[in-house]
Amino acid sequence: MRTFNSYEEVKIPNYPEKVIIGVYGTLKRGHGNYNHFLKGSSKFLGKAIIRGLRLYSLGGFPGVRPGERNDKVKMELFEIDSNILKRIDSLEGVPYMYNRFKAIHSDKNIPEIYFYMYNRNLNEDRRISEWN
Repeated sequence: MRTFNSYEEVKIPNYPEKVIIGVYGTLKRGHGNYNHFLKGSSKFLGKAIIRGLRLYSLGGFPGVRPGERNDKVKMELFEIDSNILKRIDSLEGVPYMYNRFKAIHSDKNIPEIYFYMYNRNLNEDRRISEWN
């Protein structure tokens, strides 16, 4: 499992032909949005950890926000094309509810991954360790 130690916001529109997306909630395998957006149209690549993020429950779905260096979120990785990325941007309500970020690895041979960060404040009592 790869660990990513930094991330930055992606300026939209930005739709590369192929990207790797990291998902941590309803787009994970076994969840409803996986069936609608990723199943049959993506390639599962494994899992990764992004440091410096905290996971929160927003009710029926989760969101991540910046955290401390020791905080981390585990994500499933999928290779997708620009059409699927556009559909997921719409699902995530970019830029009104979530913003798209990219996690960067110190090894330049490891590709960056895109993920979505909730762009509103959250109370710490909504913090969770994982989205099952």
